[in-house]
Amino acid sequence: MRTRLLVMLALVIATAPVQAAGKPKEDKIAGVYTCAGVSAAGKPYVGIVEIVATGATYHVRWTFPNSTFRPSGVALKIKGRIVVAYNAGDRAGLAVYEIKGKTGKGVWTMFGFPQTWTENIEKQPAGTSVPDPPADDAAPQHNPHNHQSHGQTTA
Repeated sequence: MRTRLLVMLALVIATAPVQAAGKPKEDKIAGVYTCAGVSAAGKPYVGIVEIVATGATYHVRWTFPNSTFRPSGVALKIKGRIVVAYNAGDRAGLAVYEIKGKTGKGVWTMFGFPQTWTENIEKQPAGTSVPDPPADDAAPQHNPHNHQSHGQTTA
């Protein structure tokens, strides 16, 4: 499964010019974002997305309220878009965000699904912290993106 994800990411990279290697002088992408979308199960969800600049790449991590489920991945900036290969528990996924100013529109999919879904993100003020996940026994580790999941609901 990881091999297929890496092949998919390699194809995306091979077909688009990549930003020059090295840490950007001023990174406008990195930060904490709120996210909202509709899961593969058709249920709305909300959460937080952390995008951390790590040189020429980014580390991306999602946090969902009342859940220990925390997908994470690596991203590249390609032609003004952030392309993320991520691990969502037992599934690999791919997300692409077009970020303009403080908002972004994304499309995502997971291995084994022939369709895509959308996710909107909005950058939060500098210094916004991400809450710690609940203790493992305090909340289920369900995947709001999973078609078998009950999904997160909006507040």
